[in-house]
Amino acid sequence: MALLRPSPQSMGLPKVAANPHRVVEAEAPSTLVILRQLSGSAEFWLVLGLSVCCTTAREAFNTNSAALLADQGASDAAAAALSAAFPLMVSCFCSLSPSR
Repeated sequence: MALLRPSPQSMGLPKVAANPHRVVEAEAPSTLVILRQLSGSAEFWLVLGLSVCCTTAREAFNTNSAALLADQGASDAAAAALSAAFPLMVSCFCSLSPSR
C-alpha cells in the first residue's frame, strides 16, 4: 500500500485526459479496496460504533416493549399491537421532523 499513489500527478506525471466519449464512470473500485480505505478512517469507526450502539438500544426496546406495556396494564393483544406499531410510529415521526 505504501507504494501506491492516488494519481499520476503524485508521481510527477502529466494528468491523463478523460475520454470525452465515455458514457459511464470508470470501473468502480472493488469492495476490498473500499474497506481498506475505510478501515483507516477514525470517522468510519465512530459511525460504525454509534450505529451498533443505536441498533442494540432499539432492538432491546423492541424486544421488551410488549412485556413493559403488559406490565403497565395493557392486555396481551394490545401490548403486542402497540409494540409492533412502535417502529412505524418512529419512522413516521422521523420523516416528518424538519431537516437541518
